Amino acid sequence: MNLNVIKGFRKRIIYLAFYGIVCTFSFHGVSAAPGGHEPDFSRAAERLSLDEAQTEQFVSVMSEQHEKRHALRESLKNSGDEKTIRAEMKPLREDTHEKLSAILSSEQLVAFEEMREKRRR
Repeated sequence: MNLNVIKGFRKRIIYLAFYGIVCTFSFHGVSAAPGGHEPDFSRAAERLSLDEAQTEQFVSVMSEQHEKRHALRESLKNSGDEKTIRAEMKPLREDTHEKLSAILSSEQLVAFEEMREKRRR
């Protein structure tokens, strides 16, 4: 196989896996902080071994995306159309992917994917 084809395939796999992670968090949320309703993204940051700067950025991006997703879900609540909701959330997922790709290393992205897979089981 051509090396460029392999690299392109690998990038697509990482993107699709990350896209799945964001979708999982978008529709199923993450565990809530004790006594609160806000998700606890700092635990995920800890599991990913993020440094202090990465943790701050990661929590900020994920919290912002969570708030936007919640507001969008509320506005579409009465539509009952899953396709519309997914279509409206796609730009949010893409924005989150872009932001997290700039924050996380490739190894951390892989670890993030593995965390998502464990949550799905």
